[in-house]
Amino acid sequence: MAMSHDVILPSDEELTVPQEITLSTPWLKAVAPYMAKHCENVINEFMLRRKELQDPRKTLKEGAAVTACGIQFLQSLKKSCLNETDKLGNCIDNGSAKLYISP
Repeated sequence: MAMSHDVILPSDEELTVPQEITLSTPWLKAVAPYMAKHCENVINEFMLRRKELQDPRKTLKEGAAVTACGIQFLQSLKKSCLNETDKLGNCIDNGSAKLYISP
């Protein structure tokens, strides 16, 4: 999308979500496949609307829903398997300077 002077950008209030996902890269890599599966429907709806509308400003609500789903997933993961997630995150963090995930 080309920017010109007549493009109206969203306000800070429109871009603000109640809580951001603040994971470092190793831990995000550790949980990303599971989070993607858990939030698959919300993510697919967001991507479909974004492609249909061709304007990311019109999908802010759907994007916030993806973030909310990710937060909810991480909270449930923390309750159920924090130790396993920490082990995998530490393995990715300390196993490679490029943070590779190997089988």
